[in-house]
Amino acid sequence: MQETASTAGLCKLCEVEDFEDPELRRLIRSAYAFHSEGDPAFPSGREYRKLWEVAMSLRAFGQLGLLGKGRFLGVAAGAEATIFWLTRHASQVVATDLYDESWGKQAPPTMLTDPGVHATCPWDPRRLLVERMDARDLRFEDGTFDGVFSSSSIEHFGGYEDVRRALAEMRRVLRQGGVAALSTEFRIAGELSALPGLLLFDEAELRSVLEAEDWKLVEPLKLKLSRATLRVIVDFEEAAADVEAGRDWTTFPHIVLQHSLGVAWTSVHVVLRRAE
Repeated sequence: MQETASTAGLCKLCEVEDFEDPELRRLIRSAYAFHSEGDPAFPSGREYRKLWEVAMSLRAFGQLGLLGKGRFLGVAAGAEATIFWLTRHASQVVATDLYDESWGKQAPPTMLTDPGVHATCPWDPRRLLVERMDARDLRFEDGTFDGVFSSSSIEHFGGYEDVRRALAEMRRVLRQGGVAALSTEFRIAGELSALPGLLLFDEAELRSVLEAEDWKLVEPLKLKLSRATLRVIVDFEEAAADVEAGRDWTTFPHIVLQHSLGVAWTSVHVVLRRAE
């Protein structure tokens, strides 16, 4: 594992210091307003990489000038906070996922009929459309959206070719100059590239699925972790036990996971722009 001081760009690994970044804290509190009510310290003490993934996508859309007017597509978006927050900062948000019982709380079928029960913050139902759709076959015309987001999803699509197919679809439905904000699992130690139903990308694997002539990172990819982040590794089996028991995480910061097979990973966020 490599170490360096934390930086807060758009294309980087999740680090514990990022939760002290004023802009990311503001975005986390805004996107999870119903969770942060009455807790002025939130997200301190609840440092969870999913919160970071959402805030990083929102930061990207804001920095790149898409908020207030853009049309956004969530791919394998489940019921995540990005969907609801964007309805108050966009002309339209379309959320897509399989929305069946197999994904439980992450992609509940009730998103199709009553999405408001899953809202994490104030939202505008007039600007949200929810569709059941496979990420590898997006039923939209070319160049339909200004922004695409997908957090902690592409690693569950199957093999690398499934991921490439889904990313090609995201690229196709983006207008020229449009932006995709994506988060996925990044392997920081160990040789195991996959667990059941979960791809763990290293740098070469990540770059290979992102590579396309008309699809470029908006800034160089930073793939080093701070010492502080490496000191707060969570045991994967313990985290899985929390999920199986139906409870929230019991260990924070919840940023780096390590499996007993010797592989460790965290979240990486990348932002790509479709060429003009």
